Amino acid sequence: MIMNNKIYTLIAAAGICLPLSAKDASKPSVAPEYAKEVFKGADGTTLNIRLKSPTTKEKGKLYPLVVMLHGAGGRGSDNLRQLTDAGMLNNLKKTKGFEDSYVLAGQVPQGQRWVDIHWGTLDHRMPAVTPSMKLLIERIDQIL
Repeated sequence: MIMNNKIYTLIAAAGICLPLSAKDASKPSVAPEYAKEVFKGADGTTLNIRLKSPTTKEKGKLYPLVVMLHGAGGRGSDNLRQLTDAGMLNNLKKTKGFEDSYVLAGQVPQGQRWVDIHWGTLDHRMPAVTPSMKLLIERIDQIL
C-alpha cells in the first residue's frame, strides 16, 4: 500500500508540473527589449543572438556595446537561456548606464563552448577559435 501512495504522489506531482511547463512555453519573452535574431555567418553557419539597443538614441552620440558570454547553463537552442543563465540579465539591469548601452548575447548550441577547452585543465595555451565565437565576432564587427 505504501508503494501505491508513492506512485500516486509521483503522478500528482507530474500532473502539476506539466501544465506549468506548457504555460511557461507560451508566455511572452522575459526580455522583450532584446530582439531575437539568428545570425548567419559568411560560411553559412548560424548562431542564436539577442540584441538590445539603447532606450533612447541621440544622433551622433556613441553608445557602449556590452557583450554577454553565458556559462554552461545558457547553452541550447531556445534563444533565451543566454539571458537568464546565472542571473545575468537581472544583474545587468542593476548596472548603472545599462539603459544607454547596446547589449549582445549569443547562445552556444548544446554540447559546445565559447572556448573549446576542458574546464578542469591547467593548460593555458590558447585554443583555436570555436565556430560559435567566430560567429559572435562577425556579428560584433557588423555592429561596430
